[in-house]
Amino acid sequence: MRKPRKTYRSDSRTIPIKEERNYGVGEDGDKWYRCWHCGYACKVGREAEGGSNTPNNITYSSSTKLLLHFNNDDGDLDVEDVSGTGHTVTNSNVAVSTTTYKFGDGAAEFSANDYLSIPNHGDFVLNNTDWTWDAWIRPTGLAGTQALYYHPNSGDTTDYMKIYVNSGNDFGLEIYKASVKTIELIATDTVYNDSWYHLVATYNHGLTTYSLYVNGVREVNTVDDDAWDAPTGTIYIGSDTSTSFLGQMDEVRLKNTVRWTGAYFSPPETADDGYLHYNTSGPGCPLCHTLNWRGKY
Repeated sequence: MRKPRKTYRSDSRTIPIKEERNYGVGEDGDKWYRCWHCGYACKVGREAEGGSNTPNNITYSSSTKLLLHFNNDDGDLDVEDVSGTGHTVTNSNVAVSTTTYKFGDGAAEFSANDYLSIPNHGDFVLNNTDWTWDAWIRPTGLAGTQALYYHPNSGDTTDYMKIYVNSGNDFGLEIYKASVKTIELIATDTVYNDSWYHLVATYNHGLTTYSLYVNGVREVNTVDDDAWDAPTGTIYIGSDTSTSFLGQMDEVRLKNTVRWTGAYFSPPETADDGYLHYNTSGPGCPLCHTLNWRGKY
């Protein structure tokens, strides 16, 4: 059975867009572009204001130290870190979900023994700086403790930082120093199978305050000045090397600032709401006039 064609409104006609089209790349290079804001698609050189074939450049805040969009790369998971550092991310069997995702055209789909790994770097030294970790997750098999972000010591696990979900439907953060649990926060009874959640963990170094948010609600806020050492080993996404997260994950990000500080906030609801930043030059969308073109949707 052939897939139905998607259509997007033009000023004077309807433009059919194939499901599998990669806008602006490959054989479609310099042809079709799509607006992230309103969905309008056009051939930029002919229809977009300014008459340029070049979409606006995407830039990211310098405080963003890791950003994984997890889009579909011709049937494989795109694990490119688009932060300024551009960390190397190694994929160990994590698939791409093209049917269940939050933004873009895919999400990371974890099953047993799957994980992503990143070599240690100064961007992941979090014991003496402000930081925010956030991601969208959709668990499908909560059991035991499943790590979303895990950073152990090199060669041992006496020191580590772990952000996790578990079979008790909890979202938590724990930090160990010399085999002693130094920091622990648990947002109890907040995460369930088969639903999307925006999860956030923050640390305000000046106030020695840790917080956990679920879907924009601050569930835990704790002042704890216990010192801990930054782990020195590999960073893992979706596993603690013994138990894997089961489900989908999208838009994993780490910042060296406290992104949210209040009791409530509105989680990002589009890819260009908090994740993507564009410059202010070049043609705008001919439909909504937003300066947010990108070559590959």
